[in-house]
Amino acid sequence: MKTIAMTLMVAAACGVAAPVHAQPTVRPQEAPGLGGVTTSVGTAAGSRLASDLRSGCNGYIPVEHDFNVEITERRASMLLYTRSDKDLVLVVKLPDGSYRCDDDSGGASQPQIQITNPPLGTYRVWIGVFNPGDVADFKFHTAVRPILSGFTP
Repeated sequence: MKTIAMTLMVAAACGVAAPVHAQPTVRPQEAPGLGGVTTSVGTAAGSRLASDLRSGCNGYIPVEHDFNVEITERRASMLLYTRSDKDLVLVVKLPDGSYRCDDDSGGASQPQIQITNPPLGTYRVWIGVFNPGDVADFKFHTAVRPILSGFTP
């Protein structure tokens, strides 16, 4: 498996992205005072039913996962989401072996999964398509929010 260093983006609007290689490892970073956004690009397709991994999941995913997301420090939250012209689905295997999936909660037929206080470890991520036979270019975004200690409003 290849590992790539992802470029930190302080705003999702920045147009810089890293190309996807075979199951790259994403290490979310953060900017001082802001949650960082890490962006990768790729192509989604799938021949495997997402419901094979978890009952109730929609769409079709690749046999092998697309990304590993590593959380090595405590975070308040992590948000995984995609952007594409087609209807995408997202499946995530958490470090404890459980799965989460989403179809459209990111708006505009895009998936997103938010994890509060994400456990440390590796998250396996599949990005697929809702409709069988579809192929879609995508941007995959990983956003983390730091834990604020000693904050008093």
